[in-house]
Amino acid sequence: MEKIGIIPEVPKRVIIFVDHANIFYNLQKRDIRIDYKKLKEILSKDSHLVGAFVYLGMPDKIPPEKESFLKYIKKAGYTIQARPLRVLSAGTAKQKGIDIFIYKDIWN
Repeated sequence: MEKIGIIPEVPKRVIIFVDHANIFYNLQKRDIRIDYKKLKEILSKDSHLVGAFVYLGMPDKIPPEKESFLKYIKKAGYTIQARPLRVLSAGTAKQKGIDIFIYKDIWN
């Protein structure tokens, strides 16, 4: 009779979807900064990380501090999913539709 081997346990798979504006503004109110690399490590601990994505609104002209943040995020291992900011009737630019963008990526 043939012996059946034990099938190794497969780690769970994790995909991280981050709504940057949501996190940024909520933590800014509390004067808290986040280490995105550490966040990724914590969320994917003991799991197979399939991907990590940061969703954000992007102005037409990227200011230096935003450019620095984008480099940091890429170095931390995230894929940037950007959408252009929308100019509202009051003339202010605002991030709109990111939730739908994330939703579509989750279900595709």
